[in-house]
Parts: sequence; C-alpha cells; structure tokens
Amino acid sequence: MSLTRWFIYFGMWNVAAALLFTSVHEFMEYPMVDLPLYIFILGLIAYPFLNRIVLRRSPASVGLLPRWVQGFHCLFWAEAAMEAVIFTWLDFHNTPANDPYFMVFWICIAAWFLGGWPWLAFRQRTRRSPLNSAQ
Repeated sequence: MSLTRWFIYFGMWNVAAALLFTSVHEFMEYPMVDLPLYIFILGLIAYPFLNRIVLRRSPASVGLLPRWVQGFHCLFWAEAAMEAVIFTWLDFHNTPANDPYFMVFWICIAAWFLGGWPWLAFRQRTRRSPLNSAQ
C-alpha cells in the first residue's frame, strides 16, 4: 500500500474515532435528535474496518504512529464512557465535582503525549530482543 493511500485511511480512521467520541456527547446534549445515533452507527461500522487497515497494513516508515494515536482514541473513549455512564449516574454534569476527574484526564493525555511513544518503542525493542525469542 502506498504511503499516500495509507495516510488517507489514517485520516478516515481518526475521523471515525472523532465521530464515535463526539456522538456520545451529542447523545447527552440532545437526546431527542436522531442524527447523533446515525453518526454513532456510522462510526461503529467504519472504525473497526479502518482500524484493521491502518494497523495491519501500516508501512514501516510510519513506525509507531498508529499505535500511539490509538492510545489517544482509547483515552478519549474512556472519558466519553465515564461521562455518559458514571457522570450521568452520579449527576456530576456542570458541577464542580467533576473538576478533579478532568484534571486527571488531561494529565493522562499529557502523560501519553510525552511518554506514550517512548513506552511503545521500549515494548517494541523488548519484544524483538533475542532473549525473548528463545523462550
């Protein structure tokens, strides 16, 4: 697969992730509107398909980029699930009670931004070491 075509799939993969993330927030804001449901279904269909293409067919020149971005996807979806389920259950929306949670969330985002790439590189090096292949 050419690098240009892969980057097109990579962009579409991120758009599908954004659709899933934002549609959950739209469900909470406008529960009577059907458009977020259709956007969510579109994201649910597109994301796994594009995830397989991006992660399995990534050229060596992009390195750890797809896994690093996938970490951001997981963090944002965990936040969306937390807001949709836990915050609704505890009625934390638009209250100061959710401020510590958001501070921790953004610290996790910053930690992944700064440390995710080195951690993934370390895991990749240790996975390919000759000591691990002999076991």
